[in-house]
Amino acid sequence: MDFLVNRPNRVLEKQKYLQSLSGKEMVFWRGTRSKIYVTAYCALLGVSLLGTGTTLVRYAFGTAPKKGEPAAE
Repeated sequence: MDFLVNRPNRVLEKQKYLQSLSGKEMVFWRGTRSKIYVTAYCALLGVSLLGTGTTLVRYAFGTAPKKGEPAAE
């Protein structure tokens, strides 16, 4: 358990690194894994908005399945 508790403090080192990138990259792209997180978030957001928009259009045109009807495949 000692390897989890007694770790070196790297906050100052990481803070200096992230602040050195000031003006070169946007804040949310600066971290080491931030490109993965932001890309995954944007992909999930895009898919959810696309699904919501598609369903909204289907309801607007009356092509969505009614309650109790089987979904068309």
